[in-house]
Amino acid sequence: MTTVNYLQAVQTYQPCELAVFQNANCIVSTANTQFENFQDIALNLGSTINMELTYRFEAADGLLAIDQPITQRLHPLTVDQAAHVSIELTNPEKIFNLDKDRYMDKIGRSASIALAAKVESNVALNANSHVPVMVVDPTDSRRWIPSGALRTESGPYMFFGDGATAINSYQQLQQMIEDFVEIGNPGGEFNVYLPNVEVPAVIGSGLAQFVPHRNEETAQSWTIGDFGTPLVHYYKSNVLPVHFAGSIGNAVAPNNVLTVVSVNDVTGQNVTEIVCTTTVTDDADAIKSGDLGSFVAVSGVTPHFTTRNGKVATSQPVQVRFKSDAASVSTAITVSVICDDEQKGICWAAGANRNCDMPIVAGMKIQVMKSHKCGLLVSNKALYIAMPRLPAQSPFDSHSESDPETGVAMRLAYATIPGQNFQRVIHDCIWASTLVPSYAKRILFPL
Repeated sequence: MTTVNYLQAVQTYQPCELAVFQNANCIVSTANTQFENFQDIALNLGSTINMELTYRFEAADGLLAIDQPITQRLHPLTVDQAAHVSIELTNPEKIFNLDKDRYMDKIGRSASIALAAKVESNVALNANSHVPVMVVDPTDSRRWIPSGALRTESGPYMFFGDGATAINSYQQLQQMIEDFVEIGNPGGEFNVYLPNVEVPAVIGSGLAQFVPHRNEETAQSWTIGDFGTPLVHYYKSNVLPVHFAGSIGNAVAPNNVLTVVSVNDVTGQNVTEIVCTTTVTDDADAIKSGDLGSFVAVSGVTPHFTTRNGKVATSQPVQVRFKSDAASVSTAITVSVICDDEQKGICWAAGANRNCDMPIVAGMKIQVMKSHKCGLLVSNKALYIAMPRLPAQSPFDSHSESDPETGVAMRLAYATIPGQNFQRVIHDCIWASTLVPSYAKRILFPL
């Protein structure tokens, strides 16, 4: 006779040693933290500080003194970003489920990593000037919500690449650096942030060259590392943004070109609006905020940037970032452009602010760049981040901590709600970031 055993299937929940998924975090940890806790700066009130930019002068001929004004140039850094990870659990859950085998440590680490990733990806939005402006929710003053506006004062207007041609060699990377420093070298070291998926092609091209010492180090680490003069540090990131261009940028050539009709300042002191014609007609999405454009040759004539000091014409065509969305009405479109710090535009008039070697006149053409994956070149630590300390949550337990991978500073608060049979653990932080436009360059990788 066969005996039948009736056994209960018992499910267990066992810890394992799987690592938490991490992003390729490099942007926050290499940013300039000079103003990290600017709430401690004497006489600073409110959530904004204005950083002093370099002064500009122009040398005059002869020995007869001609006085020039001292003009203070400022760039804002505003704390309006906030994020949190909140965990709620009942007392029995904590006692019977989550206090065993250091599960709370693992949960806390996962929460801090998620919060750090949020900050890292937000700071990366400076690459295409898409950091959102946050405001107090009119229905709940405890919350910050996107206003719909963008921090257009932050992020480069110069760029390398066209969004169609692959950037996959050491030579291209060095050409990008030389193009930048031809206009002016601010000194110091540079940081370049590349999409991680683009790095292998660059390294592969370098390994094909006969450079034994460099290639030996590169092959062992499979990283681009540091090279060049000025010294450039290359990093890889998987959170750099994709910029989705408007209809003109994504149109097939020659429909991706605007033709200049007129400018808003014929004196050439500060051209911030340009009236153009386009073949992409009656399109509400013709130009998107953060789109990029470059003047191209017309009958052999191209406006070029001048050097920061000396105002000598360079080989670099004038490039602009479009400040706001623009719709085409029939064949006409008016675009707002940024071509300097302080959201200023093109200047060909003589003086300290001159950045263009000739007037912008009717008939000139601007090629608009297509959608692309962003990379970023930052010179002289011009990417700033601030993470002011949040106050203690007295009478509840709280303290400040930082994520070791990213350097993101956050507050950890722990509270028991009397009589409600649950506890809450909150990781939260506030921050600001900004990138001074003329000290940076966007890198355009094809999608």
